[in-house]
Amino acid sequence: MRPSFRTFFLWAVLMLLFFSFYSIFSRQRGNEPREIDATDFYGAVENGDVLDLHVKGTTVFLHLKGGNELVRTIAPVDGWLIERLRSRKVRVQFEGDEQASLWGRFLANWMPVLVLFALFVVLKRQLQSAASKVCEKGHVMHASWAMCPNCQGTQNF
Repeated sequence: MRPSFRTFFLWAVLMLLFFSFYSIFSRQRGNEPREIDATDFYGAVENGDVLDLHVKGTTVFLHLKGGNELVRTIAPVDGWLIERLRSRKVRVQFEGDEQASLWGRFLANWMPVLVLFALFVVLKRQLQSAASKVCEKGHVMHASWAMCPNCQGTQNF
């Protein structure tokens, strides 16, 4: 295989790997909850349309009557809301808002990119060292060739 085809093939494989990893790590989960406004959430509480509630920080996950889909909103949970939910016998769960460390988030977001970059550098160096030996007159030769086909001389490595 000629070096130009090998280089093209290497770049094609690297781009395919990059897009594969990108699509794997950036894929949205299919079961993401539908988002509603806080006004709609408060209206559903007033009308008694809320089945159950799960509060994580200021994010509220809930199931509405008439459907079993998960809905989410960002709303403060205050005394008025708790009293309304209790009067309508809505099951409420609270969970602490855990914050991941800065390093953990950095590694989770950038590790695939760093791994791809390291793989690219290693493969590029391998390709350059194996395919680009130069003869005395500056012609590019393959490392296994004993003589340069352009100048018919022997190579000095």
